[in-house]
Amino acid sequence: MRRFALAGVVAWVLLSMAAGEVLMHPRRWSPPDEIPLEGAHTETLALSIDGLDIVGWSLTPPENLGPPRGTLLLLHGLGGARRVSDHVFALLNGWRVLSVDTRGHGMSGGWAAGFGWPERAEARALMELAAERWPDEACVAWGQSQGAAAFVYALHAARERGTPFDLDGLILESCYADIDTAYANRVGQALGSNGWQPLLMVTRAWVTWRAGLDNERMRPADMLPPEIPLLIGRGAEDPLVSEAEWERFLSAAPQAEALLVARFGHRPLGDSVSFLARVTKFLERAAGR
Repeated sequence: MRRFALAGVVAWVLLSMAAGEVLMHPRRWSPPDEIPLEGAHTETLALSIDGLDIVGWSLTPPENLGPPRGTLLLLHGLGGARRVSDHVFALLNGWRVLSVDTRGHGMSGGWAAGFGWPERAEARALMELAAERWPDEACVAWGQSQGAAAFVYALHAARERGTPFDLDGLILESCYADIDTAYANRVGQALGSNGWQPLLMVTRAWVTWRAGLDNERMRPADMLPPEIPLLIGRGAEDPLVSEAEWERFLSAAPQAEALLVARFGHRPLGDSVSFLARVTKFLERAAGR
């Protein structure tokens, strides 16, 4: 009996570790080399962040659209990469774009993802690059899921340093409220139950150690920048960002614009016409500030 019990414990731990590896190592896919939009200028970004080769784009709208209205910073979600459709949308609205594949994704280096915590370095790099190149122009950050958390963490760290970034807008798409809930939702979704607490605890400990996370500080809903205009979006059927988390964001930022997208789960809201319409208006106001 003891052997069976020991074997069961070992199997449980190995399953927990495997679940953690799946969370940290999403399937990679790569964007094309350039944007298929006639007249747009594509520059490849090659950044060194935390000793990693981070690859991205600096995109300029076609000249027939006039001077850029500002710079839009884009960070994708876990398991994604730079999405052509998001960039084309921004360019057609007259916005320059800076974006990267975050570590462990797309064309960038790195062995794992970290729920936005290590990726805050990529968010900071994009904001610093925009401020250095175009200090007098409007700048808006748009993060998707993990990318949204990364922007929140980077902005919060800058405020703590006493050197806040001067953004004209922040778009948070499908962002988790805190890492505790994020773990529970993702492990529960994978197993079809939220009651696997021992598995959840071991998985969390494994991911925390392997990815170097700071669980105590990973609470985006408690770290929203009060001085920056916010647009917050969530899919109404999102299993990874619960309705309770959505309510937490709304309570934390009652001044924010918010859009609940019908019939959408945890997928890029850039595929929603209603969400893009709201983003268009948000960008127009940011450009006018």
